[in-house]
Amino acid sequence: MAVLPPTYLAAVVILFVLFRLRHILSLSALLLKDVAFFLPPDSTMLDSLNTPVAKKAKYQKPEKTVGERLQLMQLSMSPIGGSTLTKCLFFDLYDTLVVVTVASILVFWIMQFMPEAMPDPSYYLLLGAFVLSLLFPFLIQYGISSYETQLGIGVALLATILAMFTLYDPFHVLDFNVEGSAASMDHRWQLLITAMGLPSGTSSLTTLWLSLLLGGLAGMISSTTLLPAFRFSRMYSDFVASKAISTSWKVVLHLNVLMPLVLSWAWFRPLSSSLFVGSNAVACSESTYFSWFAPRDCGDVRFLTESTWRNIRLNLLVVAAIVRLACYRDHVQYFLLEPKHKVTRQLLVKGRVDTQAIVDTILIPFTYVPVICVQYLTPVCLWLVSAFLLQRKADRCFSWFDFLVRVVGINSIPSSQLCSVSTLPTTPSFSFESGGTLGWNEFTVLLQGLQSFPLAEPLWFESVLGFLVWWSATSWFVLSTVGLVYHNKLDRLQQPWTKQKTN
Repeated sequence: MAVLPPTYLAAVVILFVLFRLRHILSLSALLLKDVAFFLPPDSTMLDSLNTPVAKKAKYQKPEKTVGERLQLMQLSMSPIGGSTLTKCLFFDLYDTLVVVTVASILVFWIMQFMPEAMPDPSYYLLLGAFVLSLLFPFLIQYGISSYETQLGIGVALLATILAMFTLYDPFHVLDFNVEGSAASMDHRWQLLITAMGLPSGTSSLTTLWLSLLLGGLAGMISSTTLLPAFRFSRMYSDFVASKAISTSWKVVLHLNVLMPLVLSWAWFRPLSSSLFVGSNAVACSESTYFSWFAPRDCGDVRFLTESTWRNIRLNLLVVAAIVRLACYRDHVQYFLLEPKHKVTRQLLVKGRVDTQAIVDTILIPFTYVPVICVQYLTPVCLWLVSAFLLQRKADRCFSWFDFLVRVVGINSIPSSQLCSVSTLPTTPSFSFESGGTLGWNEFTVLLQGLQSFPLAEPLWFESVLGFLVWWSATSWFVLSTVGLVYHNKLDRLQQPWTKQKTN
């Protein structure tokens, strides 16, 4: 048997094709098709904004009025094309995030209809997209030296401290168990080390290290969410107040704001699972490391079993990502329209017009379009990929195909699509003696054994991914709410200043 299965080679080919297609049909640019940006005005138009300076002061003509300036300044727009964004900052990061995420989702759905025994490469692609959705916003924010970077560091430290308190929750208020996750992975790691013929030894600090890692990731998520959430809150408040936006689209905008709150509520046990499952439900089997976290599917269940509720949470993740993606183009278009208002304010100021400042006002925002795209799409990628990872590794399912089988009566759906509980092997399938030689055959057996003996149990994925998803949604909702309050106060403070500058 080959060391690298054919399905893995096919996944590499799909990823390669998508990367090569970006020079012909870029997926990242396709998402922004027909989104327009302002072109810089020509030098003739800029020169006409100011009255020529006379050689003698007594011959100097008065400056043009505000009405004349506004009439002369006619900005033109152009739609974003396939190669338009290539000159912008961090375009490669934006393009890579889109390509890897699309490739992982594509391979995931292809593998949904493959036999269960066939090796599944979608897990590694989904994991790669998950890592990129955490890493790229961090690289972008701290790759630009600014005051916002220093503010992001402060937010990261505060968020890390709050996350550590959340992880050490003795009352089991939130639906994840980090302590059990660390203990289960440490146990399976010791089994693997022993099977490889290496000395093993447990550590009492495993839970602490995992908590520190998750706390650091939580701080990273919050720090990279601050600016996008404030920017989104500005767009949301302006769109909701605008009469040009239809009522139906305002409903979508409201839903986009509230879906992070729904996700945050979905992991809050007293208001979610306990409300639907009830306090008399119990786990169907004992769990060594996940005593209270094991799904309560037996006993006196109120409305839903806990497994059913956790499956519903996956659908909530997908819905939240789709709603957010639906507002993506409007968010980018709003950002690209901001220079018009800034240019108008520059023309309203008395005195000569700084034409270079006008050019910078128009050009600089466009160069940061990939930054805006990555920051806005990060939760979409994170939530979608997490939902698919939970379906693959945490014994969760979307229940769509179960509905077609049980209600509609379609029996031709593969069994791999239906909800089921997997059983992991308790010991590795290989065993090597200490000091033995490792040839090619042994290496092949080792790789196959590692693939069949995962270190992370299903409840480990449900705990770790659940915490990161919950923290991402909570951070986004809290910071966007703070942004709404901030922009409301800022608008009230700027009104007297604007009147003073224009009078």
